[in-house]
Amino acid sequence: MKHVLKYCFVVCVSMACKFIYAQELKTVTYQTRDSNNNIITRQERIDPAKVGIVVIDMWNWHWCKTSAARVACMVPRMNKCLEGARRMGMQVFLCPTDVANNYVGTPQREKALAVKKLPLPPSLNLACPHPGGGGCMCGPDNCIGNYGWDGMAESLLIHDQDLISSGPEELYALCKEKGITHLWYMGVHTNNCVLGKPEGMRNMMNYGFTCALVRDLQDPETFYDPVKNITPDDNNARVVAHFEKYLAPSVNFASFLAENKAWNKAWVVDPVRITPWGKPERAHQFTDKQIVTITTPLNKNASVYYTLDGSQPGVHSIRYSAPFEITATTTVRALAFEHGKPITIESIGYFTKIPATPPAPDVFINELALNTAKIEERKPVLNQSVLETPLSIHGVKYEKGVGTQSPSFLTYTIKAEYEEFVAQCGVDDYIRDRNFGREKAKFPSVQFKVFIDGKLVGESPLMRNSHCPWSFRIAIPKGSRGINLVVTDGGDGNRYDYADWVNTGFLVTKANR
Repeated sequence: MKHVLKYCFVVCVSMACKFIYAQELKTVTYQTRDSNNNIITRQERIDPAKVGIVVIDMWNWHWCKTSAARVACMVPRMNKCLEGARRMGMQVFLCPTDVANNYVGTPQREKALAVKKLPLPPSLNLACPHPGGGGCMCGPDNCIGNYGWDGMAESLLIHDQDLISSGPEELYALCKEKGITHLWYMGVHTNNCVLGKPEGMRNMMNYGFTCALVRDLQDPETFYDPVKNITPDDNNARVVAHFEKYLAPSVNFASFLAENKAWNKAWVVDPVRITPWGKPERAHQFTDKQIVTITTPLNKNASVYYTLDGSQPGVHSIRYSAPFEITATTTVRALAFEHGKPITIESIGYFTKIPATPPAPDVFINELALNTAKIEERKPVLNQSVLETPLSIHGVKYEKGVGTQSPSFLTYTIKAEYEEFVAQCGVDDYIRDRNFGREKAKFPSVQFKVFIDGKLVGESPLMRNSHCPWSFRIAIPKGSRGINLVVTDGGDGNRYDYADWVNTGFLVTKANR
């Protein structure tokens, strides 16, 4: 797959000035914890040329929508920090682990592949208890595992001189070639990937490198429990403290740059964080009610204001004081202020309430004759997905329905006795069920629409892989002639847009039952 790499360029007065700047020793403040969890800080002078920045798994997708949103929210700060690191002469290693080879053909990957391999030294066998955590950051029972990532976040800026490395052998050889002795880690997920991937922190410490965790640019895979008032940011602080106590020191990279006069405090780089966090292209679904939490972990003195009607938030909007409950489809917009001025990037959370499941139809569409059927890449299939597998949405299999691929429409004659149209619909599980949708799960996106005699009478939100089925229950006006069931491609093409209409059909008048 082709990836569009965005480049950021270092601006210097001259190459000589850049060389002198990179050779200066810099001051860093490391933070650790003692056995009683007390914070201990110490300052050191470091040579930036001997420090490598390792960016782990900044995915462009994740099976947990809140996790994916939190990855994206780190990118503005990360771009500024990596720019500062490059200016200082630090080498940036981008390590998207299992999809690193999707970048073959780029100079960043090819230079890493060309390095002369060296034997790894004997492991030091350092021990570190696992910090725990893992699961869905949306809350209980929301996400179903599907691994759609196929690269790094699209907004992450990649420089010409960065290296895209894969595995400990490559990273070790590149560091030895460049004289790098220290590795500072940022990225996701801290408690699993940053810690335990082959090129992760613990492994590279075992091969003799001095490592540190960049605590303002990492995020663990944890959970959200609003009933117990536990947020992903609470878990984040706990995981960082665990690293500081049991494995290695941490460093705040923005503070490090500020100490060395390379950070502008006026930069606005941190979005407000919403939990759970649905985006326009991937809304968060709920059935009854949803508790929403808003946090600003890197701007602790800020006041957060939010709206629930889609309008832009300001200091006259609702002031956030505690988690709140929503019971209907809602757009949450949030922004943090200090002294009346915004100090964060605005965040938007999309929440969709799933309609109640309608009764089973008296007449199923799979029993009716189609007047017309739009055929794109594949013909509609009765009682199976368009790929002739069992109809399945969100892990549930259905016996009756029609499988299609967007864009498509199915047209039926409305009989006088048809009183209501009922349906459930969604993206078929075919992709998710094949190797957990590896590198494909992010592509399916469809919208379902219902027209009666050319008039739109119902539509779903954008439906994605593993979304719960959307339900329709629509009264049919007297004298209606025809109904058209439409599936559109969500605006991004129809790659893997396998869409199912299940338990779909008509309720008839009582006299005709």
